[in-house]
Amino acid sequence: MLGASSLRDGNIDHPSHTAQHHEETVQNPAHAADLLDEVKQRGTLRIAVEGTYPPFNYKDEQGKLTGFDVEIAQGIAVKLGVKPEFTTTDWSGILAGLQAGKYDVIVNQVAATDKRRETFDFSAPYVVSSPQLIVRSNETRQLATAGDLRGKKIGVGQGSNYADMARAIDGAEVRTYPGASEYLQDLAAGR
Repeated sequence: MLGASSLRDGNIDHPSHTAQHHEETVQNPAHAADLLDEVKQRGTLRIAVEGTYPPFNYKDEQGKLTGFDVEIAQGIAVKLGVKPEFTTTDWSGILAGLQAGKYDVIVNQVAATDKRRETFDFSAPYVVSSPQLIVRSNETRQLATAGDLRGKKIGVGQGSNYADMARAIDGAEVRTYPGASEYLQDLAAGR
């Protein structure tokens, strides 16, 4: 099982974020080789993305899956000499789907946490991102520190490392959602 990884904690210098570390820590090299053989024999690479997380992976106006993660996945498939076959799934179930064999890889903004590394192998990070606070455009309160979020409702992706970060804020009410579109809808509605 492989998840192509992003670096959501911003710590590019951490030893676990080096190419050497990734080469040395494939949990089951025999399984990885078997999976590669299976993918090549099948002629397709089954790829999971959320499909709701612009600019990384989303559907354009014509309903076509696009974005940076999609382009990365297409490039991997070309390099392997196979066709990409995309599956979109809610964030809340994306890792479980990989574990169940519904797809071969996840190419999505997945942080390679220590807990996830116990179960999954990750690529070297191909993008660095950090937590962002999104508020309604008519919001007048100044939110400059984590302390300013006490007593506020915070919407985050279910099972994300951002959910853990939000829960660490004393006095904040954390709501989890299956994916970005749901928490953005609630934000727009003032919930």
